[in-house]
Amino acid sequence: MLAVDLRQIVFFPVVAAFSALLCACSSNADMSARQATVVLNESFAKTPDTRKVLTGMNNIGRQALSDLWNTPDGKYQKAMEAAGLLTIVPPKGKIYNPANPRQWMYALDVKLTERGKRMVRGTPQIIPAPSKNTWNTVYENVVFCTKQVTKITSISTNDEVASAEYTWEYGSFTPFYDAYHLAQPTDTSTCSTQPQTASASFVRRNGVWSLSTQ
Repeated sequence: MLAVDLRQIVFFPVVAAFSALLCACSSNADMSARQATVVLNESFAKTPDTRKVLTGMNNIGRQALSDLWNTPDGKYQKAMEAAGLLTIVPPKGKIYNPANPRQWMYALDVKLTERGKRMVRGTPQIIPAPSKNTWNTVYENVVFCTKQVTKITSISTNDEVASAEYTWEYGSFTPFYDAYHLAQPTDTSTCSTQPQTASASFVRRNGVWSLSTQ
């Protein structure tokens, strides 16, 4: 029984050392297609495809609302409103230029809902008011879709750097894109579903792969 106990005591450190050796070897292994896919998709998730949506006061000139809702912009606004992404307060009356009462316009008050705000990225683009009697024009960046890898077509590793050729397409379409597509059904270029090809470079630091910044 004593001999059996000694073998058991010696056996386990050997196994532990062998496992450590495997981990050390795996950290220097070639980059796999799965690792490349994960790194790329994580990067895509941080930089989604956005489009500008006007919020705040929207000058619609002197056209009637019935005419506005028949335009592409009007249809888009109504589709976003129907999806619960923004609210539109119609004009209560004419807005006159105090310096010249003959000049007037209609304006809509457009505001993002809490649901819409969750899909905003970055800082808004603000166009200063052209005069004291008007207002700033504000465009928010809203997420339309996100790129996603469909296939790693080739990959090569050289020590701590790697490169890959891959195909991708747009996915994760948001309600903002859905509303836009309802208003612009013939637009096939915005968040195109056609596969695209691209290449990427990677660097490994402390055993972890990431996209190369060079």
